[in-house]
Amino acid sequence: MKNIFKEFSSAENLKIAYRHVKNEILSSPLSADPINRAMLTAIENLGDDFFITLEKQIKNGEYTPKEGYFVYLPKENLGIRPLCINTITDKVVYQAIFNHDILGSFLDGQLSENMCFANRLNPETDGFYFTHYAWGSFWYMATRTVTEAL
Repeated sequence: MKNIFKEFSSAENLKIAYRHVKNEILSSPLSADPINRAMLTAIENLGDDFFITLEKQIKNGEYTPKEGYFVYLPKENLGIRPLCINTITDKVVYQAIFNHDILGSFLDGQLSENMCFANRLNPETDGFYFTHYAWGSFWYMATRTVTEAL
């Protein structure tokens, strides 16, 4: 029987999760993500020490997620969209949990193709990390359901 906690909290798994978080931030069109770039630089400067320390904190029960902070992004319709920004450390930990070899495949297998349009394993990355919200699929299913009801 595999030890899920040991695999999830390993420095190597945390490094893999960090690489995904980093790529996601660097490729994001959101105007809030430059805030995270300074945090990426800090982790890059710490190197392996960051992952070794984080692994120890998790294994010793000392890791506690931090409260996210909100920023408000303008929308095209002149409204604003509240966006909660998690710390980079929290993002890395969350991604590490959903590594497809840890819990990702199991959890994704529990979701309905017809009802869940977000937080699905990303087939373009060998099912390793979750995809962004699929608005088009949601809109299609919602309008089809309404049309069928009429």
